[in-house]
This record gives sequence, C-alpha cells and structure tokens, in this order.
Amino acid sequence: MRQPRLIGDDAGSATVLGVAVVAVLTAVTVAVVALGSALLARHRAVSAADLAALAAASVLLTGTGEPCPTAERLVRAQGVEGLRFDGCEVDGERVTVRVSVPVRLGRFGVHTATGVALAGPVS
Repeated sequence: MRQPRLIGDDAGSATVLGVAVVAVLTAVTVAVVALGSALLARHRAVSAADLAALAAASVLLTGTGEPCPTAERLVRAQGVEGLRFDGCEVDGERVTVRVSVPVRLGRFGVHTATGVALAGPVS
C-alpha cells in the first residue's frame, strides 16, 4: 500500500524542467550568436574606416592625389559584402572617414554597424 503524500505526485516534472532548461539554453545561444555577429560587423566597419582614413591622410599629406576618392576606392576594394562608404571629410590636415556594413540578425532584423576613423598628423 502506498503512503499518502502531502505534496502531489511529481511524475513528469523532470521532463518539464528539462524542456525549460533546453529552451533557456537555446535562447542564450541565439543571443550570443547575434551579439557575435554584431561585434564582428562592427570590427569590420571600424577596420575598413581606419585603413581608408590612413590612406586618405597619407595622400593628403604627400599631395599625391585627392584624399576622399582614395578612401572611397579603398573601401570598395576591400571586398566585404555590404560594406558601404558613407562619407569623408577633410578638415585641415585631418581626414574623417565613415563606413557602414549591414548586420543580419535573423529574427531580430537587419541593422547597421558603423565605423568612423580620424587620421592625420599628431601635433
């Protein structure tokens, strides 16, 4: 004969708990992957902007050409999918370059990672 229990029968509760744990782990994994994608896109944009700004500043300081078209050509030549040249400003001997790249985050939609770099002489 079974002893009466104060708490109801817990048969199957481990299954429910297991499903909940798997759901939470899946959600955390999806969030980490989305964050990683966003960070990677941002690093690509910042690296492209840095390289383009340095090249543009070099061209400006040596007088061997036009800085902004040089920066734009360099950004386009990098071959990163979706990388977009958003602008270039020359202020004296300083060059600022803006670059962006789309970030596809699955169900979270498509967002934009931007990179801005400033290059010029240190004084």
